[in-house]
Amino acid sequence: MAEDSGRHPNRHYGTSLSISAPIARTFFGVYRTRGSRSVRYLVASNRIREECARQDRRIIGYVVFRVTKLIVNMASCILSIGYDDKGASVVKAAPSNAFAIEGLQTITDRELIDRARAVVNPRRIGKHTTCDVGCALLAADGLVYVGVCVDVPCGIGFCAEHSAIAAMATAGEHRIRKIVAVRGDGSVLPPCGRCREFMRQLDPENMDADVVLAQGHCELLKDLLPFPW
Repeated sequence: MAEDSGRHPNRHYGTSLSISAPIARTFFGVYRTRGSRSVRYLVASNRIREECARQDRRIIGYVVFRVTKLIVNMASCILSIGYDDKGASVVKAAPSNAFAIEGLQTITDRELIDRARAVVNPRRIGKHTTCDVGCALLAADGLVYVGVCVDVPCGIGFCAEHSAIAAMATAGEHRIRKIVAVRGDGSVLPPCGRCREFMRQLDPENMDADVVLAQGHCELLKDLLPFPW
């Protein structure tokens, strides 16, 4: 009877381990432990395992978030940047976006205003606010070019029209079909005298360009600049 009781499972794993012993043998290889130390070891190990699992989930979630964001940004760049037949980079996107669309023959005032408004991104640089006016223009090549104003303290900045026209010239085009400049709230701004003369001197044919003064109200540049320099 003594030998039989000596071979009883509780002799090796302790009475308190009558249920926990199989789990301990399976997961932790605990074969010859006594008393409640095995229970404490099992509980501590489970807590460590749970904490590690929580940390792993946090790390995996962060990695998935960063990779997803990187893929989205790369896809946006691939879809929005292209090259024209002259090898110049231009921005292309769907009509619902604010950037250049290839092959347009005409565009509504509302669409052009929305594209100009979408690039407005006011920010403070020193004591001045810059990029608070956006411009969009439809060029003769069927592309819509956009730009923002840049203001600096000494007054050598430039209007949003200049920025959009510079983007157009960079792509090898110089003729304007329609142009508009807007604030962030969508209110339309007429071009200043410098911008009007700049458009005319860039190409005299721009005198026939439509200048949007309000939604549904356009004037030809030659009517806004009756006595060019």
